[in-house]
Amino acid sequence: MPSKRAAYLGDYDETTRSFPILASSPAPVDGEALETWDLTRFEKNPVIAFAHLGVPETLAQLPIGKAEDVTQGPDGLAMRVVLAPPEGNPLADHVAHLVRGKFLRGASVGFEPGPARFEVRDGKVVTVREANVLLEVSLVTLPKDEDAGTSAMRTDAHSGEAVDHLDASSMTKVRWTPFGAARINARIARIGVLEYPGRREFRPPEEVFHPDSLATLKGVPVVDIVDHTGLISPHDFRQKVLGHVEDDVRADGDYVVATLRIEDLETIERIKRGERLDISAGYVAPTVERQGSWRGEPYTHVQSKIVFNHVALCPPGRGRSGPEVSMKLDANPGEVGAGADTSRVIVSNGARVIRAS
Repeated sequence: MPSKRAAYLGDYDETTRSFPILASSPAPVDGEALETWDLTRFEKNPVIAFAHLGVPETLAQLPIGKAEDVTQGPDGLAMRVVLAPPEGNPLADHVAHLVRGKFLRGASVGFEPGPARFEVRDGKVVTVREANVLLEVSLVTLPKDEDAGTSAMRTDAHSGEAVDHLDASSMTKVRWTPFGAARINARIARIGVLEYPGRREFRPPEEVFHPDSLATLKGVPVVDIVDHTGLISPHDFRQKVLGHVEDDVRADGDYVVATLRIEDLETIERIKRGERLDISAGYVAPTVERQGSWRGEPYTHVQSKIVFNHVALCPPGRGRSGPEVSMKLDANPGEVGAGADTSRVIVSNGARVIRAS
């Protein structure tokens, strides 16, 4: 997943099996800037992980290296990664080959957000966080491998910048629970051809609308795009989940539709401001190489046996399936429910304590 927080790796040193990285920059991302770091915890255990430990294989749960020469400066948080020897974790040797060839090029931070203040930069309010507690640094794939085997994890989000083309200022089609949660109609997936790097994959109607596949979408968690980096599992559920997909999953024309129940106040405010409108589904789907054409669109591969893991909220223009796969907030004002006074809903500042961004 091409994360906005990810920074590029430097040149690999064969002698020391090490290379420099910029783990995080102070530039605002989605309205939030990470300016300074509390390194006390990290310096006691300077772990370098792979994909935030998000890969289920045993070796990926072990450190692939350690950090040295950790510094903070105007450009952000920098350090040198020293890879573990192959006998300690063979995955580190694979990483070394990928870094040398510049196939693996990104780094990303896992942290506890520090205290916040607010500034106006370029006419926009930015949340500035200082003394963020660094937990670990991970090497991540840029761009994300879209077909790691026949059962690849799909994250259907574009890596480009957000495009402001939708207006969600009124939240007009939201229904409210008695306790202030938002219930929003959404198109979550569609049939047709999706373009991935170097390939075009066809989602046949009989696979997208298969009852077994639709059943896997019921109740899956809703997360933010910053946590759209891998499968959501019980070990990180509490830190990432903002809500869930309700049970009204069904086919509607070319789309899979359902109601999203959003419980997190910060996310509701982002939706109101138009910062989170597109939908990107995280799922597992075996693919086979098969060329053909569907409605005049050529494809190179075909997906099958789609199993959903989560749904991510994205900025406008980021969903791979296009703006049609998004939350539907454009009804007439008369459709607005009486709702709850969300200004009275109190959410802890630590609602999402650990983030891998």
